[in-house]
Amino acid sequence: TAIMGVPMTSITAAIASAGLAIGLALQGGLSNLAGGVLLLVFKPFTIGDYIKTEGGFEGTVAKIDIFYTTLRTSDNTKVVVPNGTLSNEAISDVSHYGTRRVELKFSAGYQNDVDQVIALLKETAARHSLVINDPAPPFAALAAHGDNALNYVLRVWCRQEDYWTVYYDLCAEIKREFDRNGIEIPYPQLDVHIKDSSGG
Repeated sequence: TAIMGVPMTSITAAIASAGLAIGLALQGGLSNLAGGVLLLVFKPFTIGDYIKTEGGFEGTVAKIDIFYTTLRTSDNTKVVVPNGTLSNEAISDVSHYGTRRVELKFSAGYQNDVDQVIALLKETAARHSLVINDPAPPFAALAAHGDNALNYVLRVWCRQEDYWTVYYDLCAEIKREFDRNGIEIPYPQLDVHIKDSSGG
């Protein structure tokens, strides 16, 4: 059987394919709609919050619509995320509590005194005007024994909006303090031994 010269089996297949495509499109739309309702009702984050998602999206929430949420990244890029995705992923709201912990890692030579390095890290961090003592004062410790150096960790708290300022300031200032106090920042080294096989 044919309609206008087109076999009925071809028409049936086309209708089935179109129905499947429409169904999938509606499924995605309904998922985003349901996700938008959940986000608007339960408010896991609000406009102005800085969030990170399990799927790798990250930025400041600029707008929450019924189908999509718009993020603004740190380099001022607009990212539109389907609400169906957001409602089914783990979300970290970095700015929810107003404060944020900065963690930095540094290396120093095995010949440098451990207590001196730890004290210098704490003192340098404590002098920074944007570092706060609530919920905790600056913390520093020896974290690991590396192949070429001892690895230290420094953790400080600051207001959420000061995070990157504190991060970059401490990176630079601690390098200056290391230089002033003769603390070496090692780099990977390779000792090469040449064996004389000439027999001479």
